[in-house]
Amino acid sequence: MTSIRTYLLSFGLLLSGFLAQATASSARPDEGMYPLSELKKLDLKALGLRLSADELFKPGGNSLLNALVQISGCTGSFVSPDGLIITNHHCAFSAVAAASSVANDYIKNGFLARKREEEIIAKGLTVKITLTYEDVSARVLNEQLRKTSDPAARLAMIRQNMKQVEREENKKNPGLECEVSEMFPGKVYVVFRYQTIQDIRMVYVPQRTIGEFGGESDNWVWPRHTGDFSFVRAYVSKDGKSAPYSADNVPFKPSRFLKINTGGVKENDAAFILGYPGRTFRHYPASFLRYQNEQFMPLTVELYDWAIANMKALGAENKALDIAYASRIKSLANVTKNYKGKLQGMKRIGLIQRKEEEEAVLTQWLATQPQTDPGWKTALPELNQVYNDMSATAARDFWLSQFPTFSPAFSRAVNFRAILKSLPDDKNLRTKIADSLSQVYAKSIGTDNYSMDWEKRAFELFCNKILSLPTEWIPASLQAAKTDLSKWQAKLYKQSKFFNAITFKNWLMEEKGDAFNLKKDLLFSLADEYLAINERLNAERNRRNGRITSLMPALLDAKMAFKPTTFLPDANSTLRFTHGRIRAYQPADGQTHLPFTHLSGMLEKEDGSEDFEVLPELKTLFNNRDFGSWAVKEGKDVPLAFLYNMDTTGGNSGSPVMNADGDLIGLNYDRAFTATINDYAWNESYSRSIGCDIRFILWTIEKVAKAPHLLQELGVK
Repeated sequence: MTSIRTYLLSFGLLLSGFLAQATASSARPDEGMYPLSELKKLDLKALGLRLSADELFKPGGNSLLNALVQISGCTGSFVSPDGLIITNHHCAFSAVAAASSVANDYIKNGFLARKREEEIIAKGLTVKITLTYEDVSARVLNEQLRKTSDPAARLAMIRQNMKQVEREENKKNPGLECEVSEMFPGKVYVVFRYQTIQDIRMVYVPQRTIGEFGGESDNWVWPRHTGDFSFVRAYVSKDGKSAPYSADNVPFKPSRFLKINTGGVKENDAAFILGYPGRTFRHYPASFLRYQNEQFMPLTVELYDWAIANMKALGAENKALDIAYASRIKSLANVTKNYKGKLQGMKRIGLIQRKEEEEAVLTQWLATQPQTDPGWKTALPELNQVYNDMSATAARDFWLSQFPTFSPAFSRAVNFRAILKSLPDDKNLRTKIADSLSQVYAKSIGTDNYSMDWEKRAFELFCNKILSLPTEWIPASLQAAKTDLSKWQAKLYKQSKFFNAITFKNWLMEEKGDAFNLKKDLLFSLADEYLAINERLNAERNRRNGRITSLMPALLDAKMAFKPTTFLPDANSTLRFTHGRIRAYQPADGQTHLPFTHLSGMLEKEDGSEDFEVLPELKTLFNNRDFGSWAVKEGKDVPLAFLYNMDTTGGNSGSPVMNADGDLIGLNYDRAFTATINDYAWNESYSRSIGCDIRFILWTIEKVAKAPHLLQELGVK
C-alpha cells in the first residue's frame, strides 16, 4: 500500500497548477476548506494555533485526524477511549426516530443509557474513519479515455473507471472501504481508504426541547439557543473488526480521542475545525448560479414546502404518522430554509452579477493571449450554453425526476418494472426475486406509517405538474386521462396493487412467481411509459454532465493562468481543515450580532409555541442558579452557543470546534442565514457558523440528564 507520505508528495505535485502556495495577498487567512495535503503550506502559528501540521495530521502516526469520523453524512469525533462519539442531535435524529414509537417517544423525551447494556441500536448510522488516501488520476483518466471525444461516453467511462479503481482497491485492502472522489472535475481523482464501523448504538440524546429548541423558526439564524448534540458509541467484534450488531461486540478502541476544554473561549480566540463538508460549487460559472437561483432552488422549495405542510397535516391527526414523518420533515425543512437563505444571499450581494463581471474580465484577457490552449477560450461560452439549456428544461427535468421520490406507490411500480426489464424470461429466477422482494417489503412497510391520504396527495400533485409539460414528455396513459383526471385516478387507487402498501406486500408474498403478471395493472403501465421517458431524460442528462466534466478543467486552467492564487478543490465529503476566530458580525445595516448566547436567552424565547418550549427542569435549574462549575457572567448564566468565521457547509454538522491547542470547545451545527450562501461563496463580512458550547453540553449532562458516569467517561469529573 502506498504510504500517505508518498501520496502527499504526488498529490502536491499533481495539484501544483491548481494549489499555488498560499500567501497573505492571495487569500484571506480565514477562508478555505483545505485538503490535508495543504496543511504544511499553512503558517499555523500565524493563524493563532499552537499546533504543528504533524499534530493535526501525521502520515502513519497518531494525530488529531485519528479522532475524526464521518457518521452517515455528518461529522463526529471520538471523545473517550471506549468508542464514545459526539455529534449533533440532528445527525442522530433519524436513528432516534427509527427507535421511537407511540409507547417510547425518544424524539420527545430523549434517550439515556445509564449502563452499556442499555445502549440501543442507532439504526441507519455507520461510521467511517479516514486511514489513507492516494492520487489515482492516471488510473481514472487513462489512455483509452483520452482517445474518447464524445462527452457522454467520456463521463460514462470516468464513472466506470472510478468504480473499477474502487473494486481494485477494495480487493487489495480487505476490511477497508475504498472510495474514489473527484477533487477537480475531469482533472484530479483521489482514492480514500476508510475503516468502517457498522454497529453504532445510542448513548445519550437530549429531549427535543433541548436538541431542537427553536425548531425551524430558529434554523439557520442567529442568535441560537439549541443544544444540538448527542452521543453514540461504536462497537466492533472481539477481534476488532467491523461487524453488524451483536450482543458479543465490544466498544471500539480509537487510537486517538479529543480532550475536552472546560475553560471556554472569548471573542477573537483562534479556533479550527476538522470535518467532512459536503458539496460546494465555488469554481462553477455564473450561468450555473443563475440556473440554481432561477430554476432548481425555487422548484425545490415549492415541492418541499408542499410536502412539509401535508406531512404535518397528516401527522397532526395520527401520532404514529407524526413519528414516522418526523425525520423526513426535518430533512426537507432544513433544505428548503437553506435554499431560501441562498436565494436571499445571492440577491443581497449580487453574486451572479459579480461572477459575470469576473468572467467578462477573464474573457477579455484570454482574447489577448494567442499562445494559450484554444480550449480555454471556448470553455466558458460552451458551459454557459449547457446551463442555459438546463434552465430551459428545468421544470421538465425536476418534476419527472422527483415523481418516484415522493409517490411511494409510483416508486414501487417503477422499481418493479425496472426489475422486469432487466430479467430474462426465467420463471425460477422471477420466483426467487419475488421471495427476496417480499422480505424487503415485509420489513419496510408497516401499518403504523402507512397513509393512503399521502399516496393520493403526492400522486395527484405530480400528475398535474407533469400534465403541464410538453406533450412528448407526458406518459401516454396520463395524457389520455387528462380530460377526466379525477375519474382515472380513482380507478387507479382502486385497481392497482401498488397503491395499498399492505395489500401489495401480502399479495407479493402469497403470489410468489405469479406476482409478476402485472400487465393489466394501470399504475404498472404508467411506470412502463415513465421508464421509457426517463431513458431519454438520462441520455440528455449524461450528455450535459459529460460536457460539464470535459469543459471544467479548461476553465480552471484558464482561471489559474489569469490569476494565480490559492485554488482549493470544492468540498466533496472528504476530510478538510478550516480555521478562523470567534467573532461577531453585522449581517445588515444597523444590526450587530454578538458572538455568544446563554441559557437565559433560551428562557427569554419561550412563547408557548412548540418550537420554543422550554423544559421545566431547565427553568427550575436556572431559577435556582444551579449551574455547577459551568457558570459565566459572575455565576448568573450558562454559555450556550457561539459564532465563528470558519468556512463550513453541509456535512460539517457535528464537526468538533477546537481551540488553539486542539482541545474540544464546541460542536458545529449550523450557519447563520447570511452564510447559507457559503456553498457558492465565502466572505468574512457575512459568513458565520454556529457551534454549541461544550460547557452547555456538560452542564446538561450533569444537571438535566444527571449522568455522572458520562462525565466521568469524558474525563471531566
